[in-house]
Amino acid sequence: MYSIRCGTAVIFNNRQFTDGPRIGTEEDENNLKRTLEGLGLKVTVHHDVDTTTLLRELQKVAKKDHSKKDCFVCVILSHGGHSELTEEAEQRVCDVIVCRNGIIAVRNLVNCLSDEEAPTLLNKPRLFFIQTCRGSSLPATVESHGDGRPPKTVEPATWQDVEKSLAYKLPADLPVYPDFLLAWSTVPGYFSFRRPSGSPFIHHLCDVLREYREYDLLTILTLVQSYVATKYSSFAPSTVNDPKKTNIHNKKQMPWVASMLTRKVYFC
Repeated sequence: MYSIRCGTAVIFNNRQFTDGPRIGTEEDENNLKRTLEGLGLKVTVHHDVDTTTLLRELQKVAKKDHSKKDCFVCVILSHGGHSELTEEAEQRVCDVIVCRNGIIAVRNLVNCLSDEEAPTLLNKPRLFFIQTCRGSSLPATVESHGDGRPPKTVEPATWQDVEKSLAYKLPADLPVYPDFLLAWSTVPGYFSFRRPSGSPFIHHLCDVLREYREYDLLTILTLVQSYVATKYSSFAPSTVNDPKKTNIHNKKQMPWVASMLTRKVYFC
């Protein structure tokens, strides 16, 4: 069992992009900062970083002495998707984070915190929470008739946004390191929603961390998945019958978790 009483957390919040700001991301940042500090973590926030700065800041974290810390948490709030990148002369399909100057593979960020690169984090949980799109697909909408007939499934639509140039394929395997956990706001290939009041994934993540901190982290994330999947539906009725817009009304979202943890994690 990991008992977390103190640790380091870094939030990367990319709000400003050439096609407009990510409205609501500042609410996510404030919610996360309050929640993580309430769990005993020391939080640092970076705004509108480019790919070089994002990588460099995680490399700085790796070089620090974490011997008296219990964990490391990284939160990324940005655009995202999938892309084919050339790594070691091999084409790989990777989850990527979109910054204003380009894209960077998530696996490169995770590699910064490996046991080899961050030896004082050995046997300690390294937790990544990522609020980004992972593609442009939208899930099918299930419409209930309300009269006992079987529900009707409406075919999913496609959302054309910053990820439109990123062709979706199944991603390459993420680095397999013990004591890592990655929690995304959505499943591979799919859109992730955000409102002026913040994103449903970050909203429920913070709520559940505060209310059920006595539970282990995987149980907490199962609750987050349940709440996002069942309590949230997008609200954009103006897109339903507009041929110039993609219908994003009444769509659902499902968070995705990849755990390489070797023990249960508790925030004491």
